[in-house]
Amino acid sequence: MYEQHRIADNIEEYLGEKKNSCCFTGHRNIDDSKKPELLKRLKATISYLYSENGVTEYYAGGAVGFDTMAAVLIIDLKRIHTDMRLILELPYRGQSKKWSDNDKRIYDFILSCADEVHYASDRDPKNSHENTIFMHKRDQALVDNSLYCVAYYSGGKGGTGYTVNYAAENGLEIINLYDE
Repeated sequence: MYEQHRIADNIEEYLGEKKNSCCFTGHRNIDDSKKPELLKRLKATISYLYSENGVTEYYAGGAVGFDTMAAVLIIDLKRIHTDMRLILELPYRGQSKKWSDNDKRIYDFILSCADEVHYASDRDPKNSHENTIFMHKRDQALVDNSLYCVAYYSGGKGGTGYTVNYAAENGLEIINLYDE
């Protein structure tokens, strides 16, 4: 009986640590015509999670596309909600090396505004297999630190699919903002 009670206490403690946290995952390519509506829905979702559920910690993976949109929105909302925190879970330090100059500028801005930055690896991958491993470790860290997952996921394979499936396997509440 004591052992069951102790496990239950540990679950409550575990959920207590995660109850105020949310991660983002989504596709890199978003049709320009869909971005304004997606941004509205994303802001409404974050506002709901913050005001109704007390979510103050937001984890982003630093990728181009939905991750960037979510991170920039959190940075903007932090001006009003000073207890919000942006935590970046990144695959490796040089992930933006091959990005466009504009995407690099936005990435550097997000890095400079983040409350915390963690890397799955301190070195760049040596090959595509290692790149996938680092990306999956980043995705796992996003989920492992969260109770909610806000996604922009149309289905299929890839990093977003991996993260959404991992979130589902780990019991996160998934809010998918994808709308055809």
